[in-house]
Amino acid sequence: MYYAAIQSVGRGRVQAVPGFRDPVVTYRTTHADAARLRSGLGRLVHLLLASGARAVYPSYSGAPVVTDRVSAAAALTGFAPRRASLMTVHLTGTVPMGEADRAGADSFGRVHDAENLFVNDASLLPWAPGVNPQGTLMSVAHRNIAHFLSGNRPGRPTRGTR
Repeated sequence: MYYAAIQSVGRGRVQAVPGFRDPVVTYRTTHADAARLRSGLGRLVHLLLASGARAVYPSYSGAPVVTDRVSAAAALTGFAPRRASLMTVHLTGTVPMGEADRAGADSFGRVHDAENLFVNDASLLPWAPGVNPQGTLMSVAHRNIAHFLSGNRPGRPTRGTR
């Protein structure tokens, strides 16, 4: 198992769809995203071969088995995001924090226009950082929880009429 983490420039959407329990997440990769993914895949394939792997199975539909530099080049040429099983563990930017009107929550995770609704996960980050955000998320969550427990709980939404 291996993966390439990239900081993409494409945009996605999270939607509640009637009849579905979970929201539907869609994402459009750009040409720049595809180039980054191809580069990451190439580096990983070469690293695995240099580490002694006898065969590498690139993670996209129809990929050839890679056993040497020649077959690695063929595998990279055939890569396309639409053929790959792309995923994310941390959806970011769906409720970005900040005090500005375009932010979904204030800097402590309280959702604007809602009373007693807080967000405390990766959605608070404005975009994907390109590295595992676990440390950042734990720091933000700790800070937000400490703020909440200290009694700093505004009783009314900051804007709107809800």
